[in-house]
Amino acid sequence: MLVEGLLVQRSRYDIQRAAYLKWRDAPSGMSAELAHEFMGALKAGSTVRKLTCGERQYGPAMVTPGRFKKHCELNPEWAKEAINISKENVIFLKGAWARRMTLCRARLHPMVGNNVKLYGNGVRRCVACAEETAKRIPTPLTEA
Repeated sequence: MLVEGLLVQRSRYDIQRAAYLKWRDAPSGMSAELAHEFMGALKAGSTVRKLTCGERQYGPAMVTPGRFKKHCELNPEWAKEAINISKENVIFLKGAWARRMTLCRARLHPMVGNNVKLYGNGVRRCVACAEETAKRIPTPLTEA
């Protein structure tokens, strides 16, 4: 909020009051425009949790979880599509930190080309580190 050229932080009460006034006489669920905007945000890579929780790290919530659930009850086909897109985004975002890795965890080898082994669950491992570890592990003694 701007007061005489100064930026003043709104109180928690003011924020809650503004949210209350925004939804006071609105019907249950989401409007068609808001549902379209919500679906656009999902297609852009967001998740249902990010759009409904309103945590500081994600910014303000687009709608409350209750309104989202009510809209899903009223529009089951829209809900199915939204939830499927959100699940795909969650899977993609969970592996994002690993895709950004340029060095292995030991910070000794680059994570590119033949030095990376991919596993079925999306895990990436450094081949050079695995080989070094295998060399250090003693072989079991055989009885004669």
